[in-house]
Amino acid sequence: MGASRRPPQSILFGFGAGDVNKDGRNDILTAQGWFEGPSDPRAGAWKWHADFKFTKDLSHLFALDINGDGRTDIVTSYAHDYGIFWLEQLTDGKWKTNMIDETWSQPHSPEMADLNGDGRPELIVGKRYMAHNGRDPGEREPLGVYWYEFLPMDGVSASSGPVTLSTTAPAPPPARRYSLPMSTATATSTSARAPKSGLLLFVNLSKR
Repeated sequence: MGASRRPPQSILFGFGAGDVNKDGRNDILTAQGWFEGPSDPRAGAWKWHADFKFTKDLSHLFALDINGDGRTDIVTSYAHDYGIFWLEQLTDGKWKTNMIDETWSQPHSPEMADLNGDGRPELIVGKRYMAHNGRDPGEREPLGVYWYEFLPMDGVSASSGPVTLSTTAPAPPPARRYSLPMSTATATSTSARAPKSGLLLFVNLSKR
């Protein structure tokens, strides 16, 4: 990306890739905007779009059409605070934040995979353990790994969840049904922060 590899304002956690403008090329997503992928990613100029600006660190960013309107949206979470949400790309090029769940904090390292075989990817995310040694909101609250099921309803996406994969204490209260929509997955693994809580493997034993 040459001199525009990383603008000064893009200093927070949170990166991803996906086709934001539907031109058939991958773009790079950050917590404070996105780089438009050129036809030649090795030599072309990556145009910077400062379409949104977060002041909190994000987790991974996933680009996909959440509500079926033909425009690419973004799913992400606050890595060191409360909040799992999606950014809705509006017709005027602006972005609207839609909260999915803010009942537990530090949702880290999310992934998307089809856990129930319905052809739609679910969001899988776990709570980070003591990321900043007690300085993050809700850092000492119960740990857990959860998944959110994508349930499209009348052209608007909805999500049930969280469904608990595992916790070391009672799970957070159920999130309200809301929004969310890649490859089929039969197992998932996670590590909150080795060696603080270990490496865990969750095998999907549900019938399809």
